[in-house]
Amino acid sequence: LDLVVIASGPSSASASGPRAVLNNFAPDLLHGDDGLPPSPRFPLKYGPVNTALDVEGNAIDAHEAHLAYFEGQYWMYGREWGCGTMSFGHERDVDATRNDKPECGIVSLSSPDLVQWRVVDRDYIPALDGQQVGDQKPQVVWSASLHRYLMWFVGPHGYYVAQSPSPGGPWGNVFKPTGQYLGHDLNIMVEPDGSAYAASDVMAAIERGVPSWDVWVQKLKPDLTGTTGAAVRVMSHASFEGIGFFEHEGYWYLLGGHTCPNCPSTNISYLRARTPLGPWTNGDGAITSPLQPTQ
Repeated sequence: LDLVVIASGPSSASASGPRAVLNNFAPDLLHGDDGLPPSPRFPLKYGPVNTALDVEGNAIDAHEAHLAYFEGQYWMYGREWGCGTMSFGHERDVDATRNDKPECGIVSLSSPDLVQWRVVDRDYIPALDGQQVGDQKPQVVWSASLHRYLMWFVGPHGYYVAQSPSPGGPWGNVFKPTGQYLGHDLNIMVEPDGSAYAASDVMAAIERGVPSWDVWVQKLKPDLTGTTGAAVRVMSHASFEGIGFFEHEGYWYLLGGHTCPNCPSTNISYLRARTPLGPWTNGDGAITSPLQPTQ
């Protein structure tokens, strides 16, 4: 939406002076550059922000997204914010006024090349026993034993799982996974043989107003519906969250950062191990107490 100011001349139908016109399709006269230097706390060192569009020309609305690769396609699962129900200040009366959907829902997109994205399913609001259970941080894994795609996501009361015979939904049959340490950030890694592990950060305490985290890695059941009980606490009361978890060239990696690692002023660090249950070391292979990740 552009606000265009048009100066009225003597021969104009309106001789009262300049007038403002709202124009939805006015060209961007600044070509994306407002002439202002970027903030030193957000220097845009990788170039200006680009808005990703789907194949129909709509902006992709997939926050807290996870990527996967199923059936010869890339898939992206994220939380939709476009319905305007995000609330940042629960103490304000204005934030208590929301539309008819408590959450926007989950969107599933597919792509052949990580560039051209097509919306396959959207506005999915998970429910269990008739109650909405959340829609945050969705990620999908394939359960070979169940012959089902399982979408793990988190809500106010921990993690839940929805099921579908297709990687693009429709999703349903929601259940609560079994096991401990399934809270906040969770990343699942499935090996080629079907074995799977989950890494998570669980709040340990709030110290001087800042959360600290216990970081766990644990083995999942063969059907990927919960944990086996085999678990290791990699770090305790650490400033390390926003977990990334993957295997690469014989090493398993844990990525994270200080509280809000996706914020512009925060650095990202890593730990690595030869096996998912450890022992975990920093980038130099050192095991310290407490463990010090490598930036």
